[in-house]
Amino acid sequence: MKIFAIIDDYTDKEIGYFFCYEKFNQCYIEFTGDIDEWDLPIFLEHFVRNGKRIVPPNWTKKRIQTRIIPSDRQNLGSILKENGLDSYDEIKLFLLADGRCAQDECYIRKISENELPQDIIERRKKRIKTAVYNGNGSYLITFKEKRNQYQLPVPLNSFLSENQLCRRHTSLLQIPFVYLLSVYKHSI
Repeated sequence: MKIFAIIDDYTDKEIGYFFCYEKFNQCYIEFTGDIDEWDLPIFLEHFVRNGKRIVPPNWTKKRIQTRIIPSDRQNLGSILKENGLDSYDEIKLFLLADGRCAQDECYIRKISENELPQDIIERRKKRIKTAVYNGNGSYLITFKEKRNQYQLPVPLNSFLSENQLCRRHTSLLQIPFVYLLSVYKHSI
């Protein structure tokens, strides 16, 4: 997992955090409790206005798509080659550009988990609905925020120790990880 602060270059303020799981081609955005809808770009403001502090993976993907070159761009092959890419990968293109585009003053900067605000760390601990160990040092976590839920693979030490997760979800550890991936859905 890679974590990036989303920074408004105009105000030099961290307006959110971008969590990226490149291995699984998944990502989401999360806002702190003190962020105001007026601090955010238009694409993101309605989430905070509606009381949501998380932009689910499907909407985060749409956000990325608006900030990178489109897949039907003329001369796309030469652009990819110039940037060291073999194929069109939205997340890699977004990361290569540091999340910048001409629509707003926002960009991303890589940070460590230790640099996350305390309210996001606490929220990540509390909103786990299920956790299923996948056998390779990470869990498939189902997060829940109000009426929305979504799943992401999360490294073992991301927010709870192995013992804490095992105690909370012992019965779930028997579910095959492959089965969970086959029924994997994003809902909003």
